[in-house]
Amino acid sequence: MQYTHPEYQKRVKELGLLQSMSRRGNCLDNAPMESFFGHLKDEVDYKEARNLAELKYMIDEYMEHYNTTRKQWNLKKMTPAAYRSHLIEWGQARVHPDFLRPDPFVSVDSPYMRPYCLQ
Repeated sequence: MQYTHPEYQKRVKELGLLQSMSRRGNCLDNAPMESFFGHLKDEVDYKEARNLAELKYMIDEYMEHYNTTRKQWNLKKMTPAAYRSHLIEWGQARVHPDFLRPDPFVSVDSPYMRPYCLQ
């Protein structure tokens, strides 16, 4: 049964859950999550979990590994966390210093607060 099937949607409502979907029947927006779950199933022996708490722990550990230590080819061989930081820094490097607003949570000595040369 598909998640777009009326019986499935009815059961979700009966359980008091909120279903998260994009446009009806469009799975393209879900590609990153499908990829993550595919890797999770391949890399974690989740069937060894003896209860829900143990399964949750295994998934939490894998998510930490996936985001901070597992390098990905399509992210320039960086981890998702490193790639996000790279994009933030790259974006800030292309903003004219006059338009940078000081962030109260970033130290003035932080590399993010240093002026950048526009090339």
